Amino acid sequence: MTRSLNEAHEATATLTSLLQTQELVRRIVARLLHVDVMAVDAAIDAGLAELGEHLRVDRAYVFVVNGSTMRNTHEWCASGIRPEIENLQALPNSAFSFWMDELGQGNAVLISDVAALPDHRESEREILAAQDILSLVVVPMFSLGVLVGFVGFDAVRTHRTFNTGEVNLLRSMADGVTAVLVSRKAEANALRSEAKLAALTRHASDYVIVFGERGVPDYVSPSLHRFGVEQVVAEHGWQALLHPDDRPNVQSRIDELLRNKPGGVARLPDCRLQNAQQGWRWIAGTLSDFRADPAIRGLLLNAHDITERKIIEGRLVEQTLQDPLTELGNRLLLADRLGHACDRIQVNGGTLAVFFLDIDGFKLVNDGLGHRAGDELLVSIAERLKAFAGPSDTVARFGGDEFVYVSESLQSADHMDAMAQRLLTELKKPIPLGGQSFQITASIGLVWVAGEDGPVDAERLLADADTAMYEAKRDGRNRVARFDPAQRQRVIRATTVQQRLVQAVRNGELAIHYQPLVELQGGRTVGVEALLRWDDPTLGSVSPEEFIPMAEESGLIGELTDYAVDLCLADLPTLPDSLYLSLNLSAPAVPRPETAQWLIDRIERAGVAPERICVEVTETAVMQHAAAAASTLWKLRACGIRTALDDFGTGASSLAVLRELPVDVLKIDRSFVSGIASDPRDLSLIRAVIGLAADFGMQVLAEGVETDAQRQLLLEQGCRLGQGFLFSPALPLGEIVNKLSD
Repeated sequence: MTRSLNEAHEATATLTSLLQTQELVRRIVARLLHVDVMAVDAAIDAGLAELGEHLRVDRAYVFVVNGSTMRNTHEWCASGIRPEIENLQALPNSAFSFWMDELGQGNAVLISDVAALPDHRESEREILAAQDILSLVVVPMFSLGVLVGFVGFDAVRTHRTFNTGEVNLLRSMADGVTAVLVSRKAEANALRSEAKLAALTRHASDYVIVFGERGVPDYVSPSLHRFGVEQVVAEHGWQALLHPDDRPNVQSRIDELLRNKPGGVARLPDCRLQNAQQGWRWIAGTLSDFRADPAIRGLLLNAHDITERKIIEGRLVEQTLQDPLTELGNRLLLADRLGHACDRIQVNGGTLAVFFLDIDGFKLVNDGLGHRAGDELLVSIAERLKAFAGPSDTVARFGGDEFVYVSESLQSADHMDAMAQRLLTELKKPIPLGGQSFQITASIGLVWVAGEDGPVDAERLLADADTAMYEAKRDGRNRVARFDPAQRQRVIRATTVQQRLVQAVRNGELAIHYQPLVELQGGRTVGVEALLRWDDPTLGSVSPEEFIPMAEESGLIGELTDYAVDLCLADLPTLPDSLYLSLNLSAPAVPRPETAQWLIDRIERAGVAPERICVEVTETAVMQHAAAAASTLWKLRACGIRTALDDFGTGASSLAVLRELPVDVLKIDRSFVSGIASDPRDLSLIRAVIGLAADFGMQVLAEGVETDAQRQLLLEQGCRLGQGFLFSPALPLGEIVNKLSD
């Protein structure tokens, strides 16, 4: 009970932390998008400091890429941490080639342990180690599809891992930083152009007005006569020309000057003046208080036309909020629209439906036809989504082949489901591509909320819709899945397990248990299979079926495999010399060309005879990369290491492929053994596998043998080896040694 409470408490704490982080990122990005151009640097520095302190990292920074080099433009350091910004002003991109490749593809770079970086990343490792960095995460900054820099967070005093939720939130922060930096650069370019023009035409084009405290002008420059509204100015004051939305800001600045002593100067807020054609021109300039000057005795407005600059800025905002490939809204626009939609249904009631779409098999198009064809496909999908959407709906490209559709016009969750099915049908219509006709499908995750459901949060809705989309993919793709709270609990559980697993591996908290491999006739033990076990103080017992796939997905599987293999090889001398040790290779390791030599080197260093080792690989892992897997197994066989094909019968092995594999043992999956005494089909399948193995010169070992009836039936069919609870569960080293000695 205590363990369950602890698990629930830690999961809740993880979710709470993510929600706090997303709220902080949202506030920071909102400030960045509305900050004055003169305050951009201060706003970025403040945002880095807030986020760095909240995430409990030691350093947060922004790098800008400029040609073949990069430079550190903004940096925050925790108390006691040495600043590095002065030393990082001209780093060659080539020193971080791995980063540039990953960031250029839109991926984040996560390093949990700088010291463990491989030799081919030596230059990167040296630069990071010189800054005392232990762990880091960096996320890309893109503008118009071009990598312009990245935002990063370092851990210096202790190792730090970043979960998927945190990385996605940091991407939003990077998008906000990109927007303000690009906007400032564009404004600086525009201002330089204006300054050159003003130097040539100031006397002809500047607007000058001298006016009293009531706003009625004493002097209007000839350049203002083109507005053709002299009568209005003379009767009502020059402020009558201002756009109604701009009058309060301008009047506030004038009132501030009048309240102070004469001689003050204030910046005129950018504002619009009406011309004779009832159009609007933007102006910018200064207000100077010359009431004490006997030659003027009033306030002086000196302004110039910035209409063209405002047009450029408007286009820039569109580009900042628009995906350059599909011309849909991007993630920033989506966050803004969805945030406002959440606010509306809280105040006014109503409903909100979020559709998170992922294109099934998009990578096959990219790999098979090239990225240009992939881009054409994305554009075609975007056009269909735009045509499908209602006038008040929002469609955005979330990233890669992911799209988000938001609707506030649906009446019920059932209507949302029906719309999603219509959308699947629309997307499945053939698309011409490269002279061929392609039919694509999509997986869609749905979230439905109503105003009466309580507070809603944009980031939470997107995360939930994303979770539901992955459920649709797991259920077979080309389908719709509606989010339910149980899915969120699974995500919380997965996040907690992933975080704890990193610590467990590094702290040596996982154990190896050994299950006997026996002769069915007589029960003599011929070997043992090494099986990882994890009993976490917070989570309790976590099964390999849960943490092994998570280790593979997170990239921790290599570190976990190193740990397990070294521990097994150290244990082997304790076991009787007559036994062999069966080791499991993870699916990602099987096709890698370096895997065989890596294992051979470890066996040699441990001083273990190769004949005492049997390497198990699953049928599914082999069939995914048959040629590469066969190469790995042949290299192991050449050194005297035996091989076994695990979980046989659950995959789709081709007999032609199986014939070419150097496999010594076929292991029949437990799902078939469990039904051998009751289901004639399972008995027939096992009989066929045993005959096939005999033809190929392989032994057969049955997994999951739990009853004597199963053992007897297996013997009758010609199976000679087995493992399972009938003989022994997997036991710690000391217990298995004692059992074997009895």
